[in-house]
Amino acid sequence: MKLKLIFDNFKKVIFNEKLTCNLCEMDVFNDTDFCDSCKQLLDFNDGRICNICGRRTDEDYIACLDCKSNTPKYDLARSVFNYEGAIINLIHGFKNGKSYLSKIFAKYMLPIARQNFFRTDFVVYTPMYNSDERVRGYNQAKLLAKELCLLTGFHLKENVIVKTKRTKMQKSLSKKDRKDNLKGCFRVVDKKACKDKTVLLIDDVLTTGATSETIARKLKEAGAIKVYLLTVASVTLKKRT
Repeated sequence: MKLKLIFDNFKKVIFNEKLTCNLCEMDVFNDTDFCDSCKQLLDFNDGRICNICGRRTDEDYIACLDCKSNTPKYDLARSVFNYEGAIINLIHGFKNGKSYLSKIFAKYMLPIARQNFFRTDFVVYTPMYNSDERVRGYNQAKLLAKELCLLTGFHLKENVIVKTKRTKMQKSLSKKDRKDNLKGCFRVVDKKACKDKTVLLIDDVLTTGATSETIARKLKEAGAIKVYLLTVASVTLKKRT
């Protein structure tokens, strides 16, 4: 057991993560992030989507029924993957120590950002509560935003919006409780920066949408003209609760 641990640590030092598949950890030799088999397991969100929230839909809607009945506070959202299968494990790892995945995810986010959000004035990210970020060691949304800005040339503005209190996990709450959970949770501390600007918000996953809705509303109350949202993955409409 100890010998295996030594070997694994040696491999991490000697071999760059790009030399192994980031899903199965098998060796790859063509400078790719995933082996050919694992690439087939990634569920890209490149089919029919809602034109507003960007989630996968079964029909070729201009807007899904959810967005028609309750128009989001953000103006446009897009995601690279559907939050299913292999991507769930990747994002779980991203939140639990595999911070280097931000570079890989940002590469996949790049063409979507260029195509849909080229008019962005600056980029922000979903903030974490200070103590929660200390425990994790990093804010994964912040890492994504930094890497994406390096690739696009977009301007990252930090500390525009902050999280002022700890909240419960949104997935386990009802729709009403989700809204109550986020009341007074976020605060824009640099309102001057938002005035008459188009802002791109970065996060890892669009799940219930309550967090991004709250942040978008706060940014618009501070004077932002438009708020866009870009995530690594989004939960499909049929799986939302």
